[in-house]
Amino acid sequence: METDLSKKIRRFGKILVLDKDPESGAYLEKMLAEWGYKASTFSSPDESLNCLRQNRHDLVVLDACFDDMTLPRLILDLKSARKEAAVLVINASNDSDELQEALEAGAADCFSAPLNPAELSAAIRRLLSRGSRGTPLKMSNYSSMSL
Repeated sequence: METDLSKKIRRFGKILVLDKDPESGAYLEKMLAEWGYKASTFSSPDESLNCLRQNRHDLVVLDACFDDMTLPRLILDLKSARKEAAVLVINASNDSDELQEALEAGAADCFSAPLNPAELSAAIRRLLSRGSRGTPLKMSNYSSMSL
């Protein structure tokens, strides 16, 4: 049974998706909408940073594959644009050093692709219920869904 807190989290949780692959970003946005979240999707770090500066988002779901910017730099820039927003990283490389660097730069959680939708949903609920302060959690490795 769904709790009142779960309903409020979904109703008010605003999520920014940053994924260089527009198809993957659209897939994530659709999945988030089905879960009751309002999501905005961007394929450019610059556009997403501008959006974060101008609009309130509670969470950033970040695909870690951007060639022109390191993952830690991008996380620092995202946190600088909207420090209240938690950053959840999805990384296809499964490089544990890179995921650790992401956590050290301020990511609240990191997932290795492919993702398990139930685990992603639980992480989003957990982060949004914390008021998006994004306390670093742990690295996760899920393997039942590919993006």
